[in-house]
Amino acid sequence: MKKYLTGRFSFKTDIGKIRLSNEDQAAALINASGNVLLIVCDGMGGQNKGDLASSLAINTVISSFKSRTTCMQPAVQQSILRRTAS
Repeated sequence: MKKYLTGRFSFKTDIGKIRLSNEDQAAALINASGNVLLIVCDGMGGQNKGDLASSLAINTVISSFKSRTTCMQPAVQQSILRRTAS
């Protein structure tokens, strides 16, 4: 029997007291199969292209999650490996 998670999901990122821009990304999603994804990607504050890194990571995971109907781990691993190899 499949168990379903019910409720409301939300997220918030915060720039903090030191940084000039917020490099973090967050999302809360439910795919067509009813699976829930809650994800936070840290922007590596102060590092070059930290905003790009967190954006790429979150978009890769979200893309894989939306297209999956079962456990997404193998797809996510392959997607991340492809992105980091190029």
